[in-house]
Amino acid sequence: MSKKFPVNALCPCGSGKKYKKCHGSARTAEKTPLLRTPETFGEDCIAYTDESGNSGSHLFDKDQPEFWTGTLVTPPDFEKIAAPVVTECLSIVGQKELHGNALGLSGIDKIGDKLGHLFGGTGAQFLFTKIDKLHFAGAKFADTLLDSGTNNAMSLVQYGPSATRLPLALQLIQLLRKDDLGRWWKAFEGNDAQGFSKMMEGPLKRLETFEKNNVYDPRTVRLLRDALTWAVAHPKRVLEGGFSPLDTPNVVAVTLVVNMLHNLHEETGARVVTFIHDEQNQFIKHIKFIHSHSKQFQLDTSNICAPLPSVRGALTFGCDLESRTSDKRVGLQLIDTVLWLVRRFLKLKGEVDGAARRLAIYVVATGNITTFDRPTMIKQAESVCQQLYARPLTEEQMRKGRKLMREFEENRVARMNAVVEDE
Repeated sequence: MSKKFPVNALCPCGSGKKYKKCHGSARTAEKTPLLRTPETFGEDCIAYTDESGNSGSHLFDKDQPEFWTGTLVTPPDFEKIAAPVVTECLSIVGQKELHGNALGLSGIDKIGDKLGHLFGGTGAQFLFTKIDKLHFAGAKFADTLLDSGTNNAMSLVQYGPSATRLPLALQLIQLLRKDDLGRWWKAFEGNDAQGFSKMMEGPLKRLETFEKNNVYDPRTVRLLRDALTWAVAHPKRVLEGGFSPLDTPNVVAVTLVVNMLHNLHEETGARVVTFIHDEQNQFIKHIKFIHSHSKQFQLDTSNICAPLPSVRGALTFGCDLESRTSDKRVGLQLIDTVLWLVRRFLKLKGEVDGAARRLAIYVVATGNITTFDRPTMIKQAESVCQQLYARPLTEEQMRKGRKLMREFEENRVARMNAVVEDE
């Protein structure tokens, strides 16, 4: 089955225009190659994952504001099918391996159509994750500060259900400036309780300004002020040991990839029998650790009022995560090339020509991306609020709810004001 890119869909370059009025217009578009629609290729598949913007816990490099991963999902015999194509492509570009950074747009342009037909002919699928590093730091601050297990000013009511957690965390993150994030991350990495306490003075002052200008409602102000004030007084408790190697975009991205593969399994029945991550020594131990746990279950967050998401077993993976070098697996070379191209294509807002453009459009149009950034969080918070407002509640339910909330609030305040043992 063949397809062309849908002309009435939004252009994948990110311009916000329809494809036919942007890169599908007669002025800029060449004829797009006919490629087979990605289909389920049976029950078994291989997944290859590569990273870009690898800086670990170094979140403040202005030249690498984002951390990306790309995952290529293929049939089990893909290496055998792809090897001769890759050999031909290497001969064309005069390289020993395919790597996007070395090929550049000119090199990819020479082999773009060959790669496109390889991916289309095998039904290969693409999964991407993009993590905004500054937002990652802010989200970690919110998770640390608002954790009811370490901050006595919070309760599971406020930071358990996504209906309350997401809006509250978002409003906390919006109090932070880049210098706040820098001081926070330095204190977090160094387990510096005093530095952590000091950096919270800025968000507290900003909260006062928001309150005076009626930016936040009184309930939000009270919860955030209580959480910040208690943490200022008990920073060691709230930090709870400080930074762990698991607190990096590299590791979090793997959980996002695993979740996307779980979703692919539910949609198509595809089961990952081999999962290969490009070799990188610094975090691979922790990446394997988090995969060994997250592969076993899938979280159901559909109930926005549940204190915790429900957990169900998953049969997506029939393997452990492997670490391999790209010279041993052509799938890693291909996803490295595609990931570089997609990032470049989006950065240039689609201003890429020839076969490289055709390949980029195909991958972006047929692939899936999970983003971890402020705009995504805003959309998620808006969604849960809309779902709450849409719920039909009777007067009796409202009365019982208000009574429960008063009880919960009394318990929260009592816990917050209780004497804390020496730290």
